[in-house]
Amino acid sequence: MKIGIILASFGTSYKDTREKTLEVLRDEIAQTYPEADVFEVYTSAMVRQSILKEEGITYLGIDDQLEQMKGKYDHVYVQPVHIIPGHEYQKLVRAVTLAEANKDFEVIRLGHPLLVGMANYQKVIAFLLEKTSELEPGQALLYMSHGTDDASFVAYPALAYMLDDAPIFVSSVEGYPDLEMSVRHMKQAGYDTIELYPFMFVAGDHAHNDMASKDSDAWQGTLEAEGFKVTSHIIGLGEYPEIRQIYKDSLASLMEEV
Repeated sequence: MKIGIILASFGTSYKDTREKTLEVLRDEIAQTYPEADVFEVYTSAMVRQSILKEEGITYLGIDDQLEQMKGKYDHVYVQPVHIIPGHEYQKLVRAVTLAEANKDFEVIRLGHPLLVGMANYQKVIAFLLEKTSELEPGQALLYMSHGTDDASFVAYPALAYMLDDAPIFVSSVEGYPDLEMSVRHMKQAGYDTIELYPFMFVAGDHAHNDMASKDSDAWQGTLEAEGFKVTSHIIGLGEYPEIRQIYKDSLASLMEEV
């Protein structure tokens, strides 16, 4: 029996964050499952093309990766490294469903993104609450999520609601809840100092340009114009062992099912 593990993320053209997040997770999983071959795929064609042009490195999409594995692997496990089950995750659903229908592999299984299921939400909330222990009075954490127009956008307001009265706020670049809502809530609660982080596995384009820039249309610039003192942290969620462990637990459960 030959086993293949696919780690599927949106990807990023920012090499430094890739090395701190996606490649760390890949290496940890390869060490945990030495009997398996571990592959990375990027669901974003734009990111794949950018990396090929700038670095000469080829990353495959999920369809091409599965096609290459046909006839070579018996058991294939696809673990998403997405945050929510949105549009990018649906690409994996379609590919795995087709491979299963065509009986391309003896076994093919698809795992879950980060914000799926009560247990995962509770783990994420515990991680976020731990980060509040070093806050001073008047300080709050604000996380920039990507957001989506997919029905899965509800993951972000659900997370925000479950955080209750903690000094933690979650807004989205695209969709709901937006930054304006968090600004209003933070002012109402009396916070004047904001620690700004990306709520994304990697700290790539959005973290650098939409979040940490002092441009008037970027989050840091907008928040400062609203009177907040802001410190931006270019740290992807994938840099934290606690978050990577949630994905690894998902993969372990997936493989135990067979």
